[in-house]
Amino acid sequence: MDIMQYNKTTLNVPSVIWGENMEQTARQQYSDFMSKNHQGLLVSTCGLVVQPSEPHLGSSPDGIVTCTCCGKGVVEIKCPYKYRESLQGSTEDPKFCLDNSLVLKPSHTYYYQIQLHMFVCDVNYCDFVVWTKKEFIVQRVGKDHKLLQDTLPKAQEAFVSQVLPELLTRRFDPALESQRACKFCRRPDFGKTIDCNKCSSHFHYSCVNIRRKPTMWSCLDCAES
Repeated sequence: MDIMQYNKTTLNVPSVIWGENMEQTARQQYSDFMSKNHQGLLVSTCGLVVQPSEPHLGSSPDGIVTCTCCGKGVVEIKCPYKYRESLQGSTEDPKFCLDNSLVLKPSHTYYYQIQLHMFVCDVNYCDFVVWTKKEFIVQRVGKDHKLLQDTLPKAQEAFVSQVLPELLTRRFDPALESQRACKFCRRPDFGKTIDCNKCSSHFHYSCVNIRRKPTMWSCLDCAES
């Protein structure tokens, strides 16, 4: 399960390094640009933000922006390595985030990303920034209530049916594959346990409703066979 990041490795690739190195430059340019037309503008960084009403959802926008005229919003910055020199040729690239009018494509992953930012941070707008050595684009994107209405229940269902069970059992954690695990819940050996006399499978007392260890005991599968 990729979401569990069991096999996470450091992404020491040029595109990631470029984005990390240029983000602060782009953020400062954004702040300077927006300050010209927004009173009392303040741009700050933030870490992981968790939505209190749905704590399984979190996001990490590249900035929190506030001003007296527009209130609070979030900032998402992209410094595309492929087009780091300029955006020339990007409009012909079907995988690029901007369309021919240099507007964020509603079908692009980044559009979904900033909608999550807005929902989690409880704001109504996101300033989407694309920075290259020659161009600097800022697009203000509003909250897409219809998209959120359609996707949030799916996210809830995925969490309950897939992520939460894995958080509890760590069934697919490669680090635990070599450890003995309960055949019923797949969690590793801890607390009181019992082995089936026939198949030698391992079970927690609580998983098979045992309080005291019997002299002879068979699991349900073996007892029925």
